[in-house]
Amino acid sequence: MSATPHRLPDLPASLRWLDRPPLGSFRGLRGHVVVLLLWRLGCVHSRLALAALAALQRDFAGRAFAALAVHTPIEAAELDEARLRRHLAALPLPITAAVDAQRLLLGAFAGRALPWLVVAEVDGTVAFCGRGEPARGRLVDAIETLLRRAEREGRAAPATFAPVPAPVPAPQPGGLAADGGTLWVAAPGHRRVFQVDREGRVLRAIGSGSAGAADGAAEVASFVLPAGLCLRLGHVVVADAGSHTLRAIDRVTGNVATWCGDGRRSTDRHGGGFGDQQGLCAPVAPCAHAGFLCFAQAGAHQLWRFDPETLAAGSWLGSGARALRDGAEPAFAEPLGLGAGQDELYVADAANGALRRIDLGGPEVRTVATGIARPAAVAVRGREVFVAAAWQPAVLRWRDGEPPEVLFDAAHGLVEPNGLTFVDGELWIADAGAGCLFAGVPQRGGALRRVDLSAVPALPPRNVGLPAAALAEPITVAAHADATLSIDLPCGPGEAVDAGAPCSVDVADDGDGLLAGDRHAAAMVERTAAVLALPVDGPGQGTLRVRVQATVRGADGTPRARTWHFLVPATVAAGAAAVASIGQRTQCTEPSSPSSVNAATRPGASEP
Repeated sequence: MSATPHRLPDLPASLRWLDRPPLGSFRGLRGHVVVLLLWRLGCVHSRLALAALAALQRDFAGRAFAALAVHTPIEAAELDEARLRRHLAALPLPITAAVDAQRLLLGAFAGRALPWLVVAEVDGTVAFCGRGEPARGRLVDAIETLLRRAEREGRAAPATFAPVPAPVPAPQPGGLAADGGTLWVAAPGHRRVFQVDREGRVLRAIGSGSAGAADGAAEVASFVLPAGLCLRLGHVVVADAGSHTLRAIDRVTGNVATWCGDGRRSTDRHGGGFGDQQGLCAPVAPCAHAGFLCFAQAGAHQLWRFDPETLAAGSWLGSGARALRDGAEPAFAEPLGLGAGQDELYVADAANGALRRIDLGGPEVRTVATGIARPAAVAVRGREVFVAAAWQPAVLRWRDGEPPEVLFDAAHGLVEPNGLTFVDGELWIADAGAGCLFAGVPQRGGALRRVDLSAVPALPPRNVGLPAAALAEPITVAAHADATLSIDLPCGPGEAVDAGAPCSVDVADDGDGLLAGDRHAAAMVERTAAVLALPVDGPGQGTLRVRVQATVRGADGTPRARTWHFLVPATVAAGAAAVASIGQRTQCTEPSSPSSVNAATRPGASEP
């Protein structure tokens, strides 16, 4: 086993970067405290660590901090880029991500399991390297200590790292619950719960769409990752895996209240607390049965019970070990779905790829089917059990004593089914990958009706107050020369750049050796553009990271400080054209008109 490196190693050229040009090497992040997470889709601990890493960007917004998430697939289904992008799009904040299909970085860090976390100082020295989910408080303290030291010593990078804004996510329907003639649909991608009719029209939206755990009226309440639903008396119970809470929606008023969970990830494997004093760990799949609420704790690999009358919560089944074990002392591995029969419950045990049966008289757990590609939801009708196999993709039917049979699959339009319920004899399927619902009579060879969601409310901006980099069109500049860089600065309606106010530009090389040195200088403002000289080395190809700070004035003349971030793919070549012009490909932090970056090579040009 190789030893953990003392410094950040070279980035493998085989890394496939998502939504941004390739990061040439860790040298491009010099001057930044770097937190690198190696993770995988099929591991709940990895997904929790990823969400925690994304949230850190708000803690250290505008400072020399870089968060990188490198997906390290283990199973073949994890190589599906569309599936990966759906998960990343549902995060409350965008994050810079890459895929390491060959698992080279895990080997470089002598990683033994996923998730694997690396923290590095501004000079690339590895300060921490180890497995498991980060303890948020300790990680924040460590980053703050490293940043303050770098800022005090003048070693923090001025051209700070910023992710490219992610596209607006689809609703990604998940948990389902039937309510007479309507359905309730959990939409993790939109951080809301919808009440819809059978044609897919959204009748009510519960939740503001902003990430959080706020209670209150439908329009102000917030969720992070609503993952499962069930009905209990006058409420829709929502398991919010992202905020680690059980929430209740009043079916008449739409008001939201927290029933259980303190909003923080808990390592408690026993429980015994009450209401919002009891910590939970990625709760999913609530199921009302015999006066209690049973729910799966995906992050704890357990089943818990909650009493809505006393608000008491505690563990019920599962040791907390991530394993497949039957009997009176069972073990689960990321249970994601629960379905109630007459005298039994059924569990979709995702990481074990198994359907498990709980005979309630014991209780006793028995595995009744295996080899299911990530079972994510269960629905029971009489003696028939229906399972959503999210990664097959298929909906299976199981009868006691028989192997599971496929009822619906990709030929019916399924992409990633992860929610099931019955409405008047029809089986309804929520499909996160297809971004819609399906409905049909559950029979082999039957047809499915696609039901698209309509009248879905828009999402509020995710990046308010956070730096985000606009991805620019490529430029070409001459090698071994000073290039005049002209950066068009987009302004909002009625705004204009103040040419008389100071303007500064910071340009850093993303590690590819294109520049003779990073550039931190005052710039001239010519109309709507910032202009400065840039010392170019080369030849080669890479990416420049640009930050511009200037002043804009509104129609009333009020000055306002503005910052723009750009990622500029660049080619340095001998005999390049004297002028190169590009247009912005994606929106900047504050959307406005397109920008452009122009480069005119001028050997020996002085700084403006």
